[in-house]
Amino acid sequence: MVIIPGLSQLLESVGKHVASWDDSGSRLVVDAGSVVQSAVCPCCTCSSSRPHGRYRRWVADCPSFGQPVTLAVEVRRFKCVNPGCTRRTFTERIETLVAAGQRRTQRLVEVVRSLGYALGGEAAARLAVRLGMRISGPTVLRDLRRAGSPPPATVPVVIGIDDWALARGHHYGTIVVDLDKHRPIDLLAERDAATVVAWLKEQTAVEVIARDRAGAYADAARTAAPDAQQVADRWHLLANLRDAIERVLLRCPGKLREAARQASETLRLEAIPAEAPTEPADAVPTEPPLKAWQRQSNARRQCRLARYEEVVRRHKAGESIRAIGLAMNLDRRTVHGFVHADAFPERAQRTRAPSLLDAHQQYMATRAAEGCRNAMQVWRELRARGFTGGRSIVRDAFAQLRGTAPEGDRFDPIPAAEQTISTPSARRACAWVLGWHERKLTQAERRDRKRFVDTLCRIEPTVAAARELALRLFGLVRNRDLDGFDRWLPQARSCPLPDLQRFAAGLEADLSAVRAAFSSPWSSGQVEGQINRLKYLKRQMYGRAKLDLMRIRVLHPN
Repeated sequence: MVIIPGLSQLLESVGKHVASWDDSGSRLVVDAGSVVQSAVCPCCTCSSSRPHGRYRRWVADCPSFGQPVTLAVEVRRFKCVNPGCTRRTFTERIETLVAAGQRRTQRLVEVVRSLGYALGGEAAARLAVRLGMRISGPTVLRDLRRAGSPPPATVPVVIGIDDWALARGHHYGTIVVDLDKHRPIDLLAERDAATVVAWLKEQTAVEVIARDRAGAYADAARTAAPDAQQVADRWHLLANLRDAIERVLLRCPGKLREAARQASETLRLEAIPAEAPTEPADAVPTEPPLKAWQRQSNARRQCRLARYEEVVRRHKAGESIRAIGLAMNLDRRTVHGFVHADAFPERAQRTRAPSLLDAHQQYMATRAAEGCRNAMQVWRELRARGFTGGRSIVRDAFAQLRGTAPEGDRFDPIPAAEQTISTPSARRACAWVLGWHERKLTQAERRDRKRFVDTLCRIEPTVAAARELALRLFGLVRNRDLDGFDRWLPQARSCPLPDLQRFAAGLEADLSAVRAAFSSPWSSGQVEGQINRLKYLKRQMYGRAKLDLMRIRVLHPN
């Protein structure tokens, strides 16, 4: 039959032929007659050619040009000729066309399952309807669960283990990836050592286990596979180092503010010769009135400052961190951060986001230089130039330009004499100290960050020592210098910084796996990629899929 490619050959394989078809309704109905003269009894395997009756099975097939297709298949029944057989009659088998008890052909089932593997339940059902296959989301999921997860094609030898969130912050599982075949091989319901030990005891051929530096997986590998080589992940190694440097910076918020102030002062001194003549000495500077959000921000800061001072007072009076947290309704980590900070930890200032006025700054500066003082007039002119923002944003920006003029080809809305380096948070300062993301910065931004880091290292020698040790380890990991790491570890262990001492002690406790990270080509990079795919599938099913369905979709080779 030309309308449905391959249908005639499929029917001939089970002893059927296309007798007629009807496409006058909403679907194409194909009548398939039978030419079978004998069949084999499924119980006694005796062949019989004695007919007993016939009936028709109505099954759905793959659509033709978007039109649903239904097959009316003639099925014959035969009498069993074996007197000792428990069955008197039986039906001929057509499993290659349609399975027993099913109402869809095998090839339609495969198409539906492929949609289910790729899209899940409801999304697959919506697409199937558009393609001419009438099916519901629960039916797709039932087909997936009926098919089950495929067994691993080979015995895993090199595996990677990491955790993933079934419910973030509440329940975590474990994913196991075959690093040699680049595919996941199992999902476990828990991430504790007992679950991983039970799984590893069934995998006797495992020789290499790449993992992060979590203690549960290390203990499980030592218990269930003591002869396997454990490899600590290099990314997690450097991430732990970053966390140690960040804790060092969390202890000195006052030094961060002082470094930002001194770096800003240096910037202002460098910019003074290029500035316009200064105002007379007897001129009294006037501060612009604060806006509502600025007043609210100042009020919230005063509340945080009072809370910080109360925590410090209670701690000096001898109260424990737990007692302070219960008395003041604060998290233990917040109290711990207040107690160990040498000054009130200010919140990091937000960086300037892109504005609708960025494309019109030069025009506004030109109008200000021409003597225009009417912000509403400038707003109307900007509207004619394509500006889509409101009046208030133009009024606030134009207020900064009154009495100023553009210098050169580029206009900076903030005069150079007033430029400052805002105090970064500990996390942002850690990125500055370690020199991350410098390729994406402009030359001026690199200069300002370098000025801040140099100033911070000068006024706080412990940060300079931590920075020197961290940059050295980054270089050793990048170059896979195992001998250099062996020399670096005792120096970090004996440094005066408690955070780096604890980091070095953790490396010594897991020394064999850490040293293998420098010499082994394996890592958990593939595992992180599979977790990213797993998160995508989980969100695609709205985060409500059970573990069995997640396992089926993740382990499928598609």
